[in-house]
Amino acid sequence: MEVTTINKKDPQTLQREIMKKEAALELAFKTQVGLQKLAQALASPVRKHLDYRGIGRRLFVTEPYVDPGPMYYDADIAEFDAVKIGRDGTSRMVVVRATRTIVPEFELAVRVKIPFAEVRTRKYKVVERAKERLKQSFAIREDLLIFSLVHEAAALSGQVVDLTGDLTKEALAYCFWQIENRRIIPVNVLIPPAAAFCFRNWERDQIEETARIEIRRTGYLGVLWGANFLVSQLIKPFQVGEAMKYPAYVLGDPQFTGWYAIRADVEVIPADTPDLLLLGFVGYLQAGMILHNVWSVARVNFVPMLG
Repeated sequence: MEVTTINKKDPQTLQREIMKKEAALELAFKTQVGLQKLAQALASPVRKHLDYRGIGRRLFVTEPYVDPGPMYYDADIAEFDAVKIGRDGTSRMVVVRATRTIVPEFELAVRVKIPFAEVRTRKYKVVERAKERLKQSFAIREDLLIFSLVHEAAALSGQVVDLTGDLTKEALAYCFWQIENRRIIPVNVLIPPAAAFCFRNWERDQIEETARIEIRRTGYLGVLWGANFLVSQLIKPFQVGEAMKYPAYVLGDPQFTGWYAIRADVEVIPADTPDLLLLGFVGYLQAGMILHNVWSVARVNFVPMLG
């Protein structure tokens, strides 16, 4: 699962790629085999919107967990000050103990059923499409879980900027400083589409020309101050006092933020029900996740002036 990234290729490279694609299409139209392949490629469902791409795994250290025992991680040794040795005495003894944290595990499962008739009456491969939809459902659930941890972490850390209007560069800069002040490098900025609306309204004196060109060409801001901007439609407004506000999150390097340990990644298992004339699948995932450092998260609450 991955997020769609901003295309940063230069115009000449893009033009060459377009010419290559046009040449390939022209060649395909001249042969029977090529026409058949084009017909197969065009045999896809009419979609109402783009498929969802999960981005939550990019915010945490995501790795498989093969140990059959309980999930846990060992915290680093806490910092301690040096102690001066007196002329006639001894230094104070510092006893070092690291903390071990047990991470609770959870399971996700999805059941999908397809009537036999659907396989024969649809123009596209409905079984393969059902598998794709099943995997998307796991991406959505994962992101909702991770985003909820990020939201609560910002509240616990107190690193929250509350605005009464559009998202500003100054508010983001303050969030960057709050994280950097903890000796953590900001790496990701998680935003809803409403934040992109605010970017498009930033004036010349609010953002450098390079970023303005990127926003003008793509509609989005890919990188600012070394941090990647990730957009998700799953980030919804929430109640702040009497107003509904959108959140934007600044997160530190994943290794200083959270851990997503996957014991069993998404598995798709056949589960037909022939008596009911149904084809079926069961999707299963077993994992554990924890945001272990609230100081690695800061949040901006804003109200986009959408009119």
